[in-house]
Amino acid sequence: MLILSCSQSAQSDLTPLSSLCNSNQESLGLTPRTFLDGILTIHIPNNFYEMSQERIAMKYPDQQRPTVVMTNNDNGTVNVAINHTDHKVSPAEIEDFHRYMEGMFKKKYSSAVWYRSEVLQIGKRKCFVLDLQTPALDTKIRNIMMCTSVNGRILLVTFNTTLELESEWLDRGYCIISSIMINDQP
Repeated sequence: MLILSCSQSAQSDLTPLSSLCNSNQESLGLTPRTFLDGILTIHIPNNFYEMSQERIAMKYPDQQRPTVVMTNNDNGTVNVAINHTDHKVSPAEIEDFHRYMEGMFKKKYSSAVWYRSEVLQIGKRKCFVLDLQTPALDTKIRNIMMCTSVNGRILLVTFNTTLELESEWLDRGYCIISSIMINDQP
């Protein structure tokens, strides 16, 4: 098992995500939950529940919908989305995929506010983190995404919250993303 705390970036001038988590997991009401048949463990708020497939289809109209979305309410104002895609990317291709994803977001959301975009080496695993604010229909959304290759396929975990709830949820978002643990051999 590999703990992907995204805190061991020797190359980055950015503050490690784990140090942006200013509280302990328990005080934030975060509990470890396992997903994807044991591949992923992540600390999720106790009161989050799984969004229905119908709601996921409405909230994520693109064809690349998340596999699982854990949410705070029916409006989906705060979410943790998990997507272990069929898109094949080897660990050696993570840097290229990072550039692709960053470029795609910059093209799709030219007005986005960027907080970080970096490739990290955590032990033997490469991952990347994107942290940005994007426009939505009636608000703005803060997105913190972690992406890596698991079993030769992309695993993308995203925390997002509406701008109105960002001050209340951002610290928890960093803690959620920093808590990711991956088991390549479930």
